[in-house]
Amino acid sequence: AIVFTLWRWPVTVGPGACLGALVILRYWTEAMGLPPANTAAWSSTVGVLVSAIYLGAIGSRFGLNTGRQLFIPALVLGWTWRVWILLATLLSALVPFYKTHFFDPSQGEVAWRLLRFVAGGVLVEGLIAGLLVWGIAAWISRATRPSA
Repeated sequence: AIVFTLWRWPVTVGPGACLGALVILRYWTEAMGLPPANTAAWSSTVGVLVSAIYLGAIGSRFGLNTGRQLFIPALVLGWTWRVWILLATLLSALVPFYKTHFFDPSQGEVAWRLLRFVAGGVLVEGLIAGLLVWGIAAWISRATRPSA
């Protein structure tokens, strides 16, 4: 459903799906009990940087020629990344045998902590990630634009 929603902004479909795959791989390897060095290799943070470079490089082919035009797709990518993290966090909170480092339901107040995670971990961090993606994408777009 997330990838289907991204079809409104075709330039975000590929990176959004890749971010989801990285998050799923990261949480799956962590839940399987693999060592932290192995699970960290699937970190989606690097995927966000690659998404920013992709957006800046391919954006002009989708008609996104200025930094202002890249703003909304960049924010969409930042929040898409955090929504994938939210889904994995909800799984960790609701499934007793699925444990990850992001959420430990044994600490109590599960609903309140999830609500705080949505506010801070999804909305705020997604905004910050989107702004970073926007800056990188605008820079890449400017750097790869043919000289007139």
